[in-house]
Amino acid sequence: MAATSTPQNQPMPITDGSTVIELEHTIGLNTSCHHPSYYLTKSGQQNEQKQSTTDNHDNTPPDYLSVCGSSIVLSSFIDPHSQSFLRGHTSLIESCVVSPNRLLIASSQTGPASPDVYIWDVSNNKLLYKLEEHKRGVVRMAFSDCSRFLATIGSVEDNRMYIWDMNSGYIVSSSIIKPSPCLDIVWGGRVKDIKKRLTTDYLFATCGADEVRIWAMTPSTGKVISEKCKTSNLHSVRTFTCLSFSDTADLLIAGTSSGDFFIFDVRKLTALCSYQSNCVGGINTIMTSKLMTNNDGGDVYIHDPLSAHYFIKIIIGCGDGSISIWEYNDDLEKFIEQNKLNVNDGGIK
Repeated sequence: MAATSTPQNQPMPITDGSTVIELEHTIGLNTSCHHPSYYLTKSGQQNEQKQSTTDNHDNTPPDYLSVCGSSIVLSSFIDPHSQSFLRGHTSLIESCVVSPNRLLIASSQTGPASPDVYIWDVSNNKLLYKLEEHKRGVVRMAFSDCSRFLATIGSVEDNRMYIWDMNSGYIVSSSIIKPSPCLDIVWGGRVKDIKKRLTTDYLFATCGADEVRIWAMTPSTGKVISEKCKTSNLHSVRTFTCLSFSDTADLLIAGTSSGDFFIFDVRKLTALCSYQSNCVGGINTIMTSKLMTNNDGGDVYIHDPLSAHYFIKIIIGCGDGSISIWEYNDDLEKFIEQNKLNVNDGGIK
């Protein structure tokens, strides 16, 4: 029987083709991704995780996620070498968001070939839905406060906004996106009627070049309506880059590329005032939190039913790598900067 040999001009096969190299650990971050990292551990769970780590390490839920290339990496603060991966994207992940209840992760990728949105179940690290309606790309996403709905914003070429029901994976509503390009979208809970009672409609807002727009959605019919907020009273033309509702959703705070931020009255759809935060490189992110005070040894939220929406703290992430913290001053009757922290030189996203 003749012996077989491998031609000299071809490489020797290393494996039989069935061997798979498994990804074990990764270091990196998609800095071009919108929201490339998230804290996943719920308040009060950190100590419980530490206690149970030695007993059942494999089932310890992840503390945070980071986006690296086309994968989402779930990691632990306790063991930096403990990582799990959510893989399915075929190109770089462009946007990533986590639901408020921390049970779902939504991620989108770049490229017109397959600009799909992937919905991941955090409890088992499995793909729950693959949303394929966008044609060109998805640039922004946001979960509703109740985690039931997901809004996805297409690129300028796509020019569509879809709202999805996470209970079924189906589209609830769709609309042409305004403004376009849309630089941010944020939910504000439920729409209030004239007596400030909650209705069944959902409230959210979008922003972009010289425009902040407030929307209302009726889940039962899929109807969406929107109206542009007025800024003419401040005689300002700005590119609005990021948004945040106050805790009561009576106010909407919008950061700009010029480094100042505007406060809008949601009911009147009008800019009340603006403040210059001296952020070189503009404002990249903005958030609000309720003020707290110490009462008999315990922290309690400050609440005044006549002006509750002013009892908030405004936290601004600047393009120069600093964080600016603002609080309302009763004596001056305006927000003032309480603190400014320099974090890094690369800017805060």
